[in-house]
Amino acid sequence: MQRSEFEYYCPRCGNLHFLKDETNKKCSVCGHEMLETPHEYNLSRTFWDELSELGWRENEHLFDEKEQRLFDEIISKSPEFDIDLYNNKDSIKEQKYQEFLELLESPIGKVKCPYCHSTNTTKISIGDRYIGTVNFAAFGKQWHCNGCGSDF
Repeated sequence: MQRSEFEYYCPRCGNLHFLKDETNKKCSVCGHEMLETPHEYNLSRTFWDELSELGWRENEHLFDEKEQRLFDEIISKSPEFDIDLYNNKDSIKEQKYQEFLELLESPIGKVKCPYCHSTNTTKISIGDRYIGTVNFAAFGKQWHCNGCGSDF
């Protein structure tokens, strides 16, 4: 018998999703442990697939109604529930997504400034380092931060 995959929920912020990796049940919004949705709410991947076959647009409200019932009966009554996190979870998700995109766009191995943590850095050329040793300012320094102007 095929295992039915159920949606998980966060009792702190109300985040809902199907987990692909059940070994890591941490909420992507607030880091709290995700809990499996009680089976009586029938929020399984199977139910999702059945709705897709029936025509998702016409039957989307059925899934939404079950999620609302879960929120009303379980999540909102959880002792860990934080209404501020719940109200801001979409903006937190968006912020984390933007940070992820920035990470993908930054070159691997980009050097970070130890002072301001900017990745807008450039390697100090050998010629500039030689001139720096005469002035003792850049002796042993290999990087320049374009953000705060520090050499390190």
